[in-house]
Amino acid sequence: MHTCSNEHNVKFLTVKWLVNKYLGTFWADPSWSLQGIQARIRDDLYLEISPQKAWNVRSAALKIIAGKEGEQYAKLQCYATEIRKTNPGSTVIYDLRNGVFKRAYICLDACREGFLAGWRRIISLDGCFLKTRYGGQLLSAIAIDANDCIFPIAYAVVEGETSESWRWFLQLLGNDLVMENSHSWTFMSDRQKGLVPMVQALFPAAEHRFCVRHMYDNFSNAGHKGKTLKDQLWSAAMATYVAGHEKCMMELEGLSKAAFEWLKRKPPSEWTKSHFPTNSKCDMLLNNLCECFNKYILDARDKPIITMLEIIRTKLMRRFQVKRDEMMKYKGPICPKIQKKLDKWKDEAIKFNAVWNGAAQYQVTGVEGQFVVNIATSSCDCRRWDLTGIPCEHACASMRVNGLVPEEYVHDCYKVETYLKIYNHTINPISGQDMWDKGGLSQVIIPPELDPPKPGRPKKARKKSNVELEKNSNRSKLSKKGRKVVCSICHQEGHNKRWHTQPITTSEAATASTTVAVDTNRKKLAVTKKKTSFNESNGCLA
Repeated sequence: MHTCSNEHNVKFLTVKWLVNKYLGTFWADPSWSLQGIQARIRDDLYLEISPQKAWNVRSAALKIIAGKEGEQYAKLQCYATEIRKTNPGSTVIYDLRNGVFKRAYICLDACREGFLAGWRRIISLDGCFLKTRYGGQLLSAIAIDANDCIFPIAYAVVEGETSESWRWFLQLLGNDLVMENSHSWTFMSDRQKGLVPMVQALFPAAEHRFCVRHMYDNFSNAGHKGKTLKDQLWSAAMATYVAGHEKCMMELEGLSKAAFEWLKRKPPSEWTKSHFPTNSKCDMLLNNLCECFNKYILDARDKPIITMLEIIRTKLMRRFQVKRDEMMKYKGPICPKIQKKLDKWKDEAIKFNAVWNGAAQYQVTGVEGQFVVNIATSSCDCRRWDLTGIPCEHACASMRVNGLVPEEYVHDCYKVETYLKIYNHTINPISGQDMWDKGGLSQVIIPPELDPPKPGRPKKARKKSNVELEKNSNRSKLSKKGRKVVCSICHQEGHNKRWHTQPITTSEAATASTTVAVDTNRKKLAVTKKKTSFNESNGCLA
């Protein structure tokens, strides 16, 4: 009769064996947690593995799924050929230096043609870090569709955000979009390193806006802190007409002369709605388009290069299909997000009184002041209608006088018909790597140099801005800043009992024990009182 117990730690349970057994599970869930792996093995095999072995199993399985990082660079030429073959008209260009990979640019034909089918020529530019051993960054050009959602145009893998890499990316983008006359184009960015001079050099007549959130970070870092100054900056940025902007700037000058001078040095055409041209039909102040795209592809940014590019292409392929099918079921002349904005202005219109002049103009009076609306030119003194192409509250109040329908005066760029034209193009799937055409390979692409390893665990979370830190701070919790700490042994300030380093005398020990006894009695008394009050509330006494 055996009396020994079962052994739960078996050293012959190798990583290779576990990877082969659970590879299908990793395919279905690449983010399978270490605790989940340990629990699954415990349930299936009645065996225990350490967290380190679980981590090794997951790493080995993900390497098999994604492919070895260095080997994928040699397949880039085949990948580019496959994209061009399955998606005719697409631009796939890679840049080499003595056979070593430097950059790769992709603009799918469906993305380019979909963007050109829309009306709004506004492009958001940004870059995000790639979290592989080879490092690098992903530059992206993101537009906005008829429903005010992101619409990716092109993206590129580069060595970093430098003047040279931005010039290379913008030149290819300009060629794809035929930007011969940049006067009607608008760019939005975060003042990235090397980007601003390249936009000025390549597209000198284009409008270039800068994200107000990032400008506020610089404003705050310059020493202009506080909610009052922050709110005043945003009021100046949100003002849609010049007089309103100047009023906000005068109020800022009264609050802080230094803050006013700092902001005065920034050209207003770069950051305030009151000075934006009206051709783009977009009053956007933030670079949210690229930030949304960076989050959209977050799960791809730590993968080998071809795996990452394929994840992005597959996401876009499905996105086009889903967006198109959803909008085909929608009943209405303008897109749902735009209809929601218009409904808001229609509700606000009740607060205004409009007087018609018998032609196309109306005089609209309300708490905010008096404005002139011209129905024929789709304009209002407040410039909201001019900037966005959506009738503002003053325009809606004017239309109510003669029973006009505001939906009929929304710009064509927001129509469902335009939306379907944008997403009418399809991104075609491609075959697996083993079926790619390997003939005609002109050269072998060598991976770039590895980034030097950094100490500690690699950081995946990005640095948060001042605005995000303010939002995430727990305001209900009192800060310990400025609080005096007193030692209960020596009664000196600057440390507590735990950090008392001097030898404890007999009197100090007695004082400390008395303090502990008093504290203990107080706690017991408090507990007794709670129990008594609880019993009394239930009609009985302890």
